[in-house]
Amino acid sequence: MSPTTTHTIREIAGPVGRLEAILDTPDGAPRALVVVGHPHPQHAGTMHNKVVYRTATSLREIGCAVLRFNFRRVGSSLGEFDEGRGEADDFRAGIDFLTEHYPDIPVWAAGFSFGAWLALTVGARDPRVTLLLGIAPPTHYDLDAFRQSDKPKFLIH
Repeated sequence: MSPTTTHTIREIAGPVGRLEAILDTPDGAPRALVVVGHPHPQHAGTMHNKVVYRTATSLREIGCAVLRFNFRRVGSSLGEFDEGRGEADDFRAGIDFLTEHYPDIPVWAAGFSFGAWLALTVGARDPRVTLLLGIAPPTHYDLDAFRQSDKPKFLIH
């Protein structure tokens, strides 16, 4: 039997204004905090993408608190597309939000496609992140930080 879901639609503070977000929490204390990034904003990527949704649901079912959010200029999130630079800042804002609300719980970075690239690179550089999960990461982006990281890595392709 899977844990009960608390499904909250909210906004979090982003570097250029609010970011539309959904926080799914398990019943009881979370075993980990996970930020999940979505596919490319200029190619219809949103936090409602079915792979992102199923990823969040699966992680919540194993006891994680999972934050999905729309990168800048997607849905009601403010800002303009920034070629990944600003979106990396958005991803860090998701990590900031979770760690402020749930201190002392391991943080995982996850994402699908463009969101995987951001999760793998931001997560590799952020000392708060303890595990990296990439689903179909694009290979035409710079993944050097990910390659050099000694954090546990999981790739689904």
